[in-house]
Amino acid sequence: MRQIKTTFSAYHRTLFSSVLLPLLLMAFLVAGCAPITPAADPNGQAETATADAGDSIDAPLSTTETYQGMPVGFTPEGYPFRGDPNAPVTMYEYSDYECPFCARHFVQTEPALNEAFVRTGQLRVIFRDFPIEQLHPNAFAAHIASLCVAEQGAALYWEMHSRLFQTQKEWASLSDPLPVFERLAGESGAALEPYRDCMETKQDAKRAAINAAIAEGQRAGVSGTPSFNFIGTDGQAYLLVGAQPYERFAAFVEALVAGEEPLGAERASGAEQEVQIPFWATREGWQPDPDRPGVNMAGDWYRGNVNAKVVVIEFSDFQCPFCRRHATQTQPALDEEFVDTGEVLWIFKH
Repeated sequence: MRQIKTTFSAYHRTLFSSVLLPLLLMAFLVAGCAPITPAADPNGQAETATADAGDSIDAPLSTTETYQGMPVGFTPEGYPFRGDPNAPVTMYEYSDYECPFCARHFVQTEPALNEAFVRTGQLRVIFRDFPIEQLHPNAFAAHIASLCVAEQGAALYWEMHSRLFQTQKEWASLSDPLPVFERLAGESGAALEPYRDCMETKQDAKRAAINAAIAEGQRAGVSGTPSFNFIGTDGQAYLLVGAQPYERFAAFVEALVAGEEPLGAERASGAEQEVQIPFWATREGWQPDPDRPGVNMAGDWYRGNVNAKVVVIEFSDFQCPFCRRHATQTQPALDEEFVDTGEVLWIFKH
């Protein structure tokens, strides 16, 4: 086979920058926008997300408990919430216990939101399970564990919720995280015998309820975590995607409390609309992560000008011989001609 020539004439350079690169990006985005599918059952058939959401929690519904000075309980559908049930603004949080950006939101943004809006009665937060099993193999088990603790009460649930995020680095890479989850359940104050019974006998029901939550999120336009669906008194929903700074959340809540549309807000999708472009394929996701040089806010490695007009997202495999050929024979010329000159932002996805 003739070796690929790695130099560009002026014509080829113009053709590549004006036509081929945009087409490559479009192809990558279309390939990456498929919604998360429900996890398969042991027999190889996909579980349908038709289980009643209330099946996720069997405990009696209650709004009289408190956790860290906040009212906590379960909605009539069985969803765990914190904050005044009559708050003017409700925020549905779609999250994954193994997602590092969800943990960042929990650590960096959630405490300020609780203090400014939840404890003051302006905001109610409803947590919805959205584990991305394709990326986080231990996430589903973590969410099931949290729902088993929830059967013993809302305050215990929120304590387990907190501990799962706080210990994420401890259990995320384990081949068997269940002993850690049982320890966390005990540390949260849950009785272990009912917890163990739930983990052993209610796996299918919990998994079906989680798949129902994922399907609900997808209908609202959620395709990645964390994502937040804000609903004001008029019932209109607004979607906020990613581990955004506190100021962005505060602007949403303050506007909705005032009966106004949040500035720059994106209305959440209805069931009949297409799923939103994932966070990793947006300008917000392409911005540099201040805590990790060379990594963007979506968690992908990048090089080049983050404000470039052309963006290439490369999906590659370190064992693929054709990927190696591209990296050694073609990529150096692309970097010299386009990336190093600031014309192209190049993002690498595994």
